[in-house]
Amino acid sequence: MIGMAGMAPAMAAPVSEAEIARGMQGCWTWTDTTLGASSQMCLDGGLSGAVTVLDCSTHNDLTECSSAEGRYAFKDEKLWRDFDGLLTNCDVQLEPRRQVALRNCAWVNSTSVAEPIDDLVYQRAVGQ
Repeated sequence: MIGMAGMAPAMAAPVSEAEIARGMQGCWTWTDTTLGASSQMCLDGGLSGAVTVLDCSTHNDLTECSSAEGRYAFKDEKLWRDFDGLLTNCDVQLEPRRQVALRNCAWVNSTSVAEPIDDLVYQRAVGQ
């Protein structure tokens, strides 16, 4: 499911995948102060394009990070990300220019068995 936050469901106007794709372009950050970890996700394209994810074991030392490059697409009312054949899909709830929530995410393997992933809420990266 794709949607915009901040509107009551009965009053919410239908939101297209193209509108969500436009609103999600650029970089988003997630920080877990309890674990001391952080992540950044950057989208570059339209309804589909390139996605870069930077995962760091600390949130204040960017030297301890790993990077993954992949492709993304908005289809079937979900955000799909493909990292060299490792597929994820998520419901998206966007609060424009502020935050994006990825909910009901799952790794999808070749046998179509979904393995759940924790929900994440990313904040718009500074300067974006």
